[in-house]
Amino acid sequence: MTKKPKISFLTLEEVDREFFENKPENIRSFLNVAIEEYMADGDKAAFMDALAVVAKYAGISKVAGKSGLTRQGIYKAVRPGARPAFTTVLDILHGAGFSLKVVKG
Repeated sequence: MTKKPKISFLTLEEVDREFFENKPENIRSFLNVAIEEYMADGDKAAFMDALAVVAKYAGISKVAGKSGLTRQGIYKAVRPGARPAFTTVLDILHGAGFSLKVVKG
């Protein structure tokens, strides 16, 4: 009897890491889609989840250093159910190397 080869699957975390790590263009695209979807459906929780992913792959310590926020402040701002100030969201975006641009829709 022959053995079947063992199939190895990537975890979602591994897929995320492969897609986002050191790939700012992918992070930017992901963030733009998250903002567009938020504008369409108002799902704040989904947008905050996306912001957490952006902060994670930009590097929480780096974001904290560039934004003036603490690491704990960033984690607190993006945790489920959080209601951060708009300026905090902007600070996290800035710390991750992004800015917000307003265009006529």
